[in-house]
Amino acid sequence: MLHQLKIVLTSTIVCLIAVIFYTSYYPAPDRINLPPPADISNIPHPVYLTEGRVDHIPGTPGAESLVRYQGDIVTGTSDGYLVGVDPDSLETRWRIKCPLRSSGGWCRILGLRVVEGVLFGVDLFGRLFKFQSGQFHWLLDSQSPDIAKLGPGFFNDLVVHKDVVYITDSFTAREDKRHLNLFQRFYSFEADGKIIAYNLKTGRAWVFADKLHIPNRIELYHNSRSLLVAESSMFRISELDLE
Repeated sequence: MLHQLKIVLTSTIVCLIAVIFYTSYYPAPDRINLPPPADISNIPHPVYLTEGRVDHIPGTPGAESLVRYQGDIVTGTSDGYLVGVDPDSLETRWRIKCPLRSSGGWCRILGLRVVEGVLFGVDLFGRLFKFQSGQFHWLLDSQSPDIAKLGPGFFNDLVVHKDVVYITDSFTAREDKRHLNLFQRFYSFEADGKIIAYNLKTGRAWVFADKLHIPNRIELYHNSRSLLVAESSMFRISELDLE
């Protein structure tokens, strides 16, 4: 009985220490007063425009980013295709398979951007490409020696500014990416995400920012003087200066 009581007391003390450490390491954000939400009672139910049209292979849904490119709505699907959809008829115009590395593997296109008529995109498995004339042109590969030393893991989104591509790298991949436990990663609160920058003219890549909590989407802000980055596991949007 005494032994069990010691175990309970020890466990309680350990939990209290963990709570004290967590609350001191992750302080509560400042409270803000928000206006009451708008009345949404009259908003109609959503219409699923492309249901059954973009994802042709059963069991492989997952259209990700959407951009307008050469008159089409373009997205990447979970079965590894770049897909162009007619914006009027919502019929698929073209589907082009994302090429795999020579060593094999998978391709999952996430972020897409169009800059001066050129379509740029990132592959989940650490690659950056531009798409022109129906062809993929790979610009950056996480398996190349120069990029691998930056510790790339999970490419998610991108934005282009002054010939530099800024890529959200959500976290360092220490396990096989086919078996990622995203739920566990999300609530681990590890700050191993980063922003990788790549110069389109020189081919140089570097870590622009690190110690981020699952950086997800990224946008230019303040007339392109800074970046807004959604840190998913911390439920916040962070601003990073470019100048």
